[in-house]
Amino acid sequence: DGRICECVKIYTKDTIYSGIMDGIWKVKRTKNRFGKIPVVYAEVDCPDWDDVANLIDKKEMRLSRLSDTNDYFSEPILKTYGLANLPNKETVGKELNFGMEVDPDTGTSYHGDADYLAWQQSCESVTLELNQLDDAIHSGASSPDLSMSKLMGLGNLSGTSRRFMLIDAEIKASEQMEIFGPVVQRTVAIIQAGMCNITHTKFASQLIDNYIEVEFGSILPQDLAEELKNLETAAQFNSKETIIKNSPYTDDVEQELARKKRDEQEDANNRSMMGATF
Repeated sequence: DGRICECVKIYTKDTIYSGIMDGIWKVKRTKNRFGKIPVVYAEVDCPDWDDVANLIDKKEMRLSRLSDTNDYFSEPILKTYGLANLPNKETVGKELNFGMEVDPDTGTSYHGDADYLAWQQSCESVTLELNQLDDAIHSGASSPDLSMSKLMGLGNLSGTSRRFMLIDAEIKASEQMEIFGPVVQRTVAIIQAGMCNITHTKFASQLIDNYIEVEFGSILPQDLAEELKNLETAAQFNSKETIIKNSPYTDDVEQELARKKRDEQEDANNRSMMGATF
């Protein structure tokens, strides 16, 4: 009724208890049609960036200080000596005019002067530190640097080269699958139970006997030209069925084999003298 109430939901294999605190606990019991507790969770000891947290803090601090330094020193400062007649900031075609004075004792004339006070401190050490921090952060977190500035000079890399660039991240991902692999498998088991007991009950016996295995793919784009070239080389050692099975253009191996045999038969008929006559 528009009021905020404390709620709780408890799952068991057979029953779902939904409780609402309204002075007293009002509990509603419903059947758990999944037949399983539909809750999946995973836990890791620390986030991926934990090993390089100090380096990230150091980089952020360095960038913050660099920004403050630039704000303080980047604007030009005009330094004047002696007499000067400075134009105001709205003047177009600005000119500095220095009045001439003569020393009454020596008769020597003198005038004022001006130059810009520039920050002469070199920033090479700061640039080197930031670059090294970037490399250490990416290396320590097993994450490749895929920034646009790094990728622009690489050109068209082969699939093998791209995989080597990301090999550290792929190794880390495979290690994480020890945690997240069972989680995904558990999620599939819950969906499978829901299909058996709720949505696809007439196929329950087939679904229960089925074991659905999860495979984790790669986000890397496929280099089809390189893959087909490898298959062409492998055709000298592997059977035709193996080559067709591993081709990225094959949808159904059996149908593809049948089409291949039919095409070869037609080619054979066309090459024979009898076939040519007919």
